[in-house]
Amino acid sequence: MVLPRKPFADWANSLDHDGPRFTLDDGDDNLIVFLGPDVETNREARAFVRKNFNIFFETWLFEWCTDRTLWPRHRTREMFKRWFDIRIHSTVEDTVDHPLVRLL
Repeated sequence: MVLPRKPFADWANSLDHDGPRFTLDDGDDNLIVFLGPDVETNREARAFVRKNFNIFFETWLFEWCTDRTLWPRHRTREMFKRWFDIRIHSTVEDTVDHPLVRLL
């Protein structure tokens, strides 16, 4: 999961539009979950995030503002780390095609 931090909220709220204001609580309600490759360790998962940080960055920017000319121009990995928290979860259960069964 990519969770916005204060710098993202500050950027979102600096835009001159009549829409709603972004609060960090909004991020809890509108999380973007990215599924990554099947890896063995958290270290490998974090390497995937480092390699693809701009995709995650742009996805959040686009969710708030579709005008790319208003996006920060020089997005770096360090900037991404300041703007977002990353939470890696190693297990995702797909419950769409199968009934839920309690194992305990």
